[in-house]
Amino acid sequence: MAEIDIMATVHDLTLEQLDKINNQEVAALSDKVMVVMFYAPWCGHCTAMKPEMDKVASQTNSKTCVCKMNCDENENATKKFGISGFPTTIVFDKGVEKKRMEGRMDCDGVMKKLSPEQKGGRHSVLFYPSR
Repeated sequence: MAEIDIMATVHDLTLEQLDKINNQEVAALSDKVMVVMFYAPWCGHCTAMKPEMDKVASQTNSKTCVCKMNCDENENATKKFGISGFPTTIVFDKGVEKKRMEGRMDCDGVMKKLSPEQKGGRHSVLFYPSR
């Protein structure tokens, strides 16, 4: 079975998976920029932002991986990344936090924060499965 799947939508990521990606233990994702929306399922702003992240995924290139993480299921993520409110979106490059966006944003707002190298091109989303 392949280690990654190419998907057309954003998929959930666990803290364990993100740690492995950031530590470059997942070769197929080690050169990708990770855009991760940390959310809570009870948060109205998060619910409204999820479709916007799907749009972000469709506008980024194959060097960018867009995911979301449910912080109710990954409680240690809030401590590890210092998240005090939802949604919080963090851009990681080679495991290092490069940008942090707090609060609800639309697709255009997120895209303005990404670097030109992450925009356009083939738009696929990589998902590291939990198996």
